[in-house]
Amino acid sequence: MAERDFHSDINLNFNQLVQARSENVTSLPTLTSNDAGCFVYFQEKLYVWNGTVWHTWGEERKYAYEDVTSSVTYTDSDVIEIESQSLYNYTSNVSYSKGLTGSLVQTLGTLSCIGGSTDVDGSDELINPIDWDIVDGRRFVVTARDGSWFNIKNQYASPNPNAKAITTLTATDIENVVKAEFVYRHSGNEWLLVSYELQYLYKHYVVSPTAKLLTNDIGGWITLPRKGRYTVDIFLEVIEWDVDQITAIPTKFQQSLSIEERIVDISGSLNPSVTSPDVVWFNHSLQGSTILDITTSDVLHYNAILPNAKYSQILSGYIDVHLIK
Repeated sequence: MAERDFHSDINLNFNQLVQARSENVTSLPTLTSNDAGCFVYFQEKLYVWNGTVWHTWGEERKYAYEDVTSSVTYTDSDVIEIESQSLYNYTSNVSYSKGLTGSLVQTLGTLSCIGGSTDVDGSDELINPIDWDIVDGRRFVVTARDGSWFNIKNQYASPNPNAKAITTLTATDIENVVKAEFVYRHSGNEWLLVSYELQYLYKHYVVSPTAKLLTNDIGGWITLPRKGRYTVDIFLEVIEWDVDQITAIPTKFQQSLSIEERIVDISGSLNPSVTSPDVVWFNHSLQGSTILDITTSDVLHYNAILPNAKYSQILSGYIDVHLIK
């Protein structure tokens, strides 16, 4: 059907525009500030020109899913960028998940920028440059898989011309994140952190019983899930034996319990000491709590000093750890 040109406004007096559709385009046209209000249908969405940028609505819950498994391992101090293929075509929000080969539980690094590939052609031009006007308002969700985590760096000056920096809105970096949602704000040339979920790591360890040991210094160790700052709660059921390994010995001298050489419990004692054989006192448990920064190794050591007898034994116990940073 041939087009008809109208050179003046059409007033429908609030009547409906029945069986109409917007112009279907293969790319968003270039307009000026005088064209505010124009709308077109592009890549399954209706776009409206506000005089400065194109805005869209509808299907905002639609996400392009990208699952990435990397063999490259990082430290928390390694600053990284995310390259997303879905930002090339502007069709949807992005749900991006990342894990490490073999489901390794480790940091994914410190996320600083979000953008597209930095691949260039022979003239050093980006092969898939991003039109950031169209990405305005786009949502981007990042999830760490398989028990891993990442940090978020605030306002990093990225050397990548095809990526934009993150503003956390906290004025600081954020650590131990397992999921975060960002939205791109074109007016600020930045990705804003909308929400985030921190890693919750709690683990319960059962302390294995020991045989009767010919020592008053008895302990062990556990392997933590990762390095970090932990609250540690420990309980040990202990007993001290006479040389016959049958008769329990009373607590004349104080017992102690330490974690990583930090004393968390000291028992009572008979003080002043008494000479009557009928006055005895037994202590069969040691327990305590502390906060520890485990930075050089993921191993936590515990140790009990039981100074009253020839033989010592741990009957049972547990250690609870909770990652707080």
